[in-house]
Amino acid sequence: MGNVSQANFSEAKLSGNERNNLLEVLDVLVVLDEGEIQMSPKISALARLALDVFTTLTDPYQSLTVGEEMETVALMEKVLKSLAGNLELGTCTARQIESNYIHVCRDTSENIRNRSVYEYKVVNGAGDKDYQTDTSEYFTEMLTFDLQSDVSDISFVVLRTENKKRVEGIKVKQTGNGGASKGTKFKVNSALLAFSVFVEGNKTSVPVNYSLYHHTEAKDVKISIQGAGAITKQPVCAFWHATDLEWSTEGCQLAQEKSTSYSKCICNHSTSFAVILKVN
Repeated sequence: MGNVSQANFSEAKLSGNERNNLLEVLDVLVVLDEGEIQMSPKISALARLALDVFTTLTDPYQSLTVGEEMETVALMEKVLKSLAGNLELGTCTARQIESNYIHVCRDTSENIRNRSVYEYKVVNGAGDKDYQTDTSEYFTEMLTFDLQSDVSDISFVVLRTENKKRVEGIKVKQTGNGGASKGTKFKVNSALLAFSVFVEGNKTSVPVNYSLYHHTEAKDVKISIQGAGAITKQPVCAFWHATDLEWSTEGCQLAQEKSTSYSKCICNHSTSFAVILKVN
């Protein structure tokens, strides 16, 4: 690890060699052996380095496709798992760069159960429209999960990343009665929240509740737009399907529709989540 101390970051599109060099930094962090780093300050420093690299690899200057961005997210999750394996039981580390945030913990299920494992404050009016969720200055995004068995060693990792400049349409596989009709368009309308749980080192899927702030207002009601007629801007809870390489709503549902500025979602599994804007 002696040669991996810092990276050279710039606000410009990376060359192929620069991108490969940064990916190699993450690859090195993935293969850390459990117990190789035994000091919390070192783990915190490596978490900061990893987030620096990730932020550069996924910033808007790189013009990544959704698939390319999600490949980088998957690699970053492996890095965070590696760092979690080096934490002492009962400890956490969290780092933030701009709107990218990571939170890594290792503990017992008894200590983790029945508390939020992720909280992130978003400034009200931070989206494309200056709306407020309530009278407070911030809206707090949250994530909780249900672990139904007692485990002596559990770690979890959270990665929040946001690219408000992404405007490309996306493909969404919808299940149930909410299928897409002709002319329906989709786009990511929130931060991406990647969440993984590891029980004694093994990745384990768990039911998850999460809330995310919208980039633009969305509610399942018809809105009249001059020159476009009446349209519906509907929030949809979704996750990234790593095998099918597309967004899917399977196992996820909207738990709350009262607000236009955020959504509360319930999913029966843990993965990478977002709120999708469905425009009819």
